[in-house]
Amino acid sequence: MQYNPSYLIKSRHDVYYFRFPLPNHLLPAGKIVRVSISLRTHCKKLALRLSKILEYHAYSVLNKRAITTMKYTEIQDLLKEHFQEVLAVRIGKLDENGPYSTDQILDHESTLRCADAAIKEEQDEVYQYLDFGEGVVDPFGVEYMMKPIVEKHNIERNSTDYTTLKSEYKYAFKNFMRDLIDYSNQMRDYRLVTAAHKGPTEVTETCSKYLLEDIIKEFLEELKTTVKSNSFVEVESCLSYLTELLGSDFTIKELNGEKARYIKQCLLKTPKHRNKKIETKGLPLIQQIEDRGLETLTNATINKYLITFSSLFKWAKNNSYVTENYFSEMKVKDQKKGKKEPFSTEEISIMLDEISKKSDGLANNDTRYWGMLISIFTGARRGEVSALTPSDIKQDTKTGLWYFSITDEEEAKSIKTKAGIRIIPVHPYLIECGLLGYVSKASKIAAEVTPFDPRSRLLSKLSYNERSKWGRKHGTFANDIFLKGLNLKTDKKTLHSLRHSFITNLSAVGVEGSYIKAMVGHESGTVTENVYTHYDLGHLSIFTEAIKKLPYKTSVK
Repeated sequence: MQYNPSYLIKSRHDVYYFRFPLPNHLLPAGKIVRVSISLRTHCKKLALRLSKILEYHAYSVLNKRAITTMKYTEIQDLLKEHFQEVLAVRIGKLDENGPYSTDQILDHESTLRCADAAIKEEQDEVYQYLDFGEGVVDPFGVEYMMKPIVEKHNIERNSTDYTTLKSEYKYAFKNFMRDLIDYSNQMRDYRLVTAAHKGPTEVTETCSKYLLEDIIKEFLEELKTTVKSNSFVEVESCLSYLTELLGSDFTIKELNGEKARYIKQCLLKTPKHRNKKIETKGLPLIQQIEDRGLETLTNATINKYLITFSSLFKWAKNNSYVTENYFSEMKVKDQKKGKKEPFSTEEISIMLDEISKKSDGLANNDTRYWGMLISIFTGARRGEVSALTPSDIKQDTKTGLWYFSITDEEEAKSIKTKAGIRIIPVHPYLIECGLLGYVSKASKIAAEVTPFDPRSRLLSKLSYNERSKWGRKHGTFANDIFLKGLNLKTDKKTLHSLRHSFITNLSAVGVEGSYIKAMVGHESGTVTENVYTHYDLGHLSIFTEAIKKLPYKTSVK
């Protein structure tokens, strides 16, 4: 009797069919499905040959299908197997050649942060600098990196397993890089109570209580009750740079001198307004600091970051989280742009001529007009001028003299130092220009609105935010429109230079230094002055006579 396989059947028309049942694991429970294909022949011998071929292909497809429908844990096992092999090779080289150099560690840490960013941003591109035998490729993506696994296990690109593998690869690669760095760092551990070298499966688990991210939260929680809201926002912003750069799994105990210097170098490469510029917006920090020819942070801003980092680590040291503050005394020389220079009296005259044009000139509305005049004739800071309310322009009942009252009595104001709370006489020229009439009108409007409404300010077309308070628009107009429009703006001459001009010119005409300091809100030079010298309304007449000596050409057109 001739063998007749179960998948070969004959129809009532004597035509042979290939019938093949699908495996149970591909079907709903209790469901039986068979695939039937006509072989279009009455010849049994030909039908047997054709069915053998179809059987072979059916099993090939099903075997491949079995691979591409792996469980999640099976994909994990593939990745663990792969990286254990690669890690064993890398550790063998480290054992032979010694630990990585500082530059190599920094490169690997940069790669680690890129992997972390790729996970957070759901990107496939990962920058890394390890040579797996095919040379350095920079940058390349996850798909390139996982090719050995895909080829070894015949995983098809369009399968769900391929997608899962691509997603999980980034996590496995990140852990691999961390293991590699940890192993290299531990090679110089010569303590006798612990093993000097640890294998790939013996990497110490991170103690969550030392995560930098958590330490920062604890530090900020304490700080919140001791500083003003705008200062708190600045500190919080500076510290977020650390977690963005180092990653969410970085522990505070990993911070050493090399890391601190690396952070400083990254700050030096960081572009201004990195999260607003088209070239860098939306990119991970590690990519934002690549050289794109953009203007970088000023040295003064970098020092602000470093001082904030030092405050964090000083607190961490006091609370026994670390034994060393590696940011203590760390700073960069503030030489990038140099200190601001005062405007000459001729340049001030050019400004006053332009301001006098009112709506026909650059200062074409009340906010711009009075903002520039008050800045010129008070020497006040940008934020102080911008935060003025109509009620801050007061008249002394004894002398009848008018003055600006600079305070921090409301939440929407901020004074830089204690000495910043002061009085500044209103220059007679401002009264000639109609300041008092303008104040009267503004007062009626301000009385009807809340403190954070722009109409509550003397300069009513400004806007408020936590970071720059009321000053941003005033500074932007003064620097980018007014001074640039008059060709007076340089790196060393900006709106802040009007403050220098006020001080320099009063000093030049012989006004006593302590009076000048009192009007501009500078701390006195000695402890004796700080304790025994207090200037109040009793000195308003002296201050008014002093301010009249400003050598500016003033005439109302």
